[in-house]
Amino acid sequence: FNAVGVTSPSRISELAALPSLMVMVGAIVFRMLGSKPNGVQLGAFLAFMGVGLFMMGIADDVTGVIVGIVIQQLGIGMSIPAM
Repeated sequence: FNAVGVTSPSRISELAALPSLMVMVGAIVFRMLGSKPNGVQLGAFLAFMGVGLFMMGIADDVTGVIVGIVIQQLGIGMSIPAM
């Protein structure tokens, strides 16, 4: 968050709290993909993780970083049941 101008620890915590909820949503999405082949499940969570990390990397403002974190956390939530 320092790269986009957010330096206050309390503000960083506020910004990170909501995207963290996407881990639970990702687990639900993974369950919905339960009837799909393993390649589809793995491809989906790796795609979400990759797109989210890419978006965080190219973001030049806080909104872009948050959108990237939301997408990446969705992928993380999908990866937990896959382990």
